Amino acid sequence: MTDISKLLAEARVILEKAKVAQQESRQRGEQFNIFHACGVNHYETRHSAILAEFLNPEGSHGQGDGYLKAFLDVVPFPFQFDTSTAKVTTEFPTSDGRLDILITNAKGQAVIIENKIYAGDQWEQLKRYNTFASRQYHAGNYAILYLTLWGNEASEQSGEGVDYTRISYRDTILKWLERCIPISAQKPLIRETMIQYANHIKELTFQTMDAKNKDELIKLMIDNAEAIAEIDNTKGDYVKAIWDNHMKPKLKELATRMGFEFTESNMDCLQGGKEFTFKKPEWKTMTILFGSEIKKYNDFYYGIVSLDGKMPAQQKLNVFDDEPTDGWPYGWSYLEPPYRAWDMYTLAAIVTHPEDFVGYIETKIQNVVDELERLGIRLE
Repeated sequence: MTDISKLLAEARVILEKAKVAQQESRQRGEQFNIFHACGVNHYETRHSAILAEFLNPEGSHGQGDGYLKAFLDVVPFPFQFDTSTAKVTTEFPTSDGRLDILITNAKGQAVIIENKIYAGDQWEQLKRYNTFASRQYHAGNYAILYLTLWGNEASEQSGEGVDYTRISYRDTILKWLERCIPISAQKPLIRETMIQYANHIKELTFQTMDAKNKDELIKLMIDNAEAIAEIDNTKGDYVKAIWDNHMKPKLKELATRMGFEFTESNMDCLQGGKEFTFKKPEWKTMTILFGSEIKKYNDFYYGIVSLDGKMPAQQKLNVFDDEPTDGWPYGWSYLEPPYRAWDMYTLAAIVTHPEDFVGYIETKIQNVVDELERLGIRLE
C-alpha cells in the first residue's frame, strides 16, 4: 500500500516548482495577456467575436480562409464544407433566438456553433436551432457544433434527439490554434495574438502548468496509481467534509446574522436535487433558494421559489438574468464563476478563503432583499 502522505508531499514539491517556474515566466513578461486584462474570461459573446474574427475569411487578419480550413481539419465533420465562399456571422437572429456563430457558403452549406463557457442551455435551445437549420438548409448540408470548455454534452431538454457534435476549448480550440500559429509565423501581430488567446484558454481550463513539471506530476501519479485511485474514490467524502465543516456552518452563521432561517437538502452527497435556502420568518411559503439539479455539484443557480407550489403573479426582478417561469415567479440566475461549478479548484478556494464564498452568497441575498423593498414587494 502506497503511503499517501508521502505521495502528497512529493506532489507538493512538484507544484511548488511549477509555481516558481510560473513566477519566473511572469518576470520575463511571458504571462502578459491582453484577453485576461480586458476581462474576456467567461463572457461567451466576447469569445464568439474572437473566434469568428479568426474564422472569417474576410476578417481583419487578411489571411483568407486558411484559419477556417484549419478549424474544419480538427473538428470531426460530417461533410466537406466549401470554404472558398464562406461567410461568418455572430449573433445571427432567428425567429426564436440567436445563433452564436453561423458559417455559411454559396453552396447552401452551414455550420452553427453554440458557444458555452459557463452559461447553461436555454429551453430546448439546440432543438430550436436544429429546427431553424432543417428549414433553411438541406439535410446533410449543415452541422451543429456545441462548444464548451470541457466538451460537455448539452442538457437533455436542449439537445435530446438533435444530431450535434461536442467540441471543447480545452482540446479542439487549442489544437486549432496550435495549427494556426505556425501558419502565422510571418505575421507577428496575428501570431502573438493567437498565442495570448491560447494561453488565456489554458488558464480557463487549468492547463497553466509547464510541460516539464506536468510530466513529472503525471509520472508520480502513474508510479502511485493505487493511491491516486484511492484518492479519487474518496472525492464524495471530500466534498461532504468541506460542506459540513467549511460551508454549512458559515452559511448558517450568515443566515442568523441576516435574520434568515437556513435549510439544506442533499448538499453532502452525490445525489441530485441539491439545494440550500434562506427564508425570513415572516415569509410563510416563499424562500430564496440556491441549488443544482446535477449530481456533480455543477450549474448552481438561485432565485425565489414557493415551498407549497402556490405562486404569486410573475414579476421580473433586475437582480436575476433569466425571465420568470412557472417555478421561478421573479426570474432566476446561474451563479457566476467560480461558484457555478464546484470543481476541485473551487473547493480548494473555499477551504482557503471561505469568507469569499460566504460574502458572495450574502451579496446575492442582500441584492434580492433590496430590490424587493424598492419595488414594495412583500413575500408571503
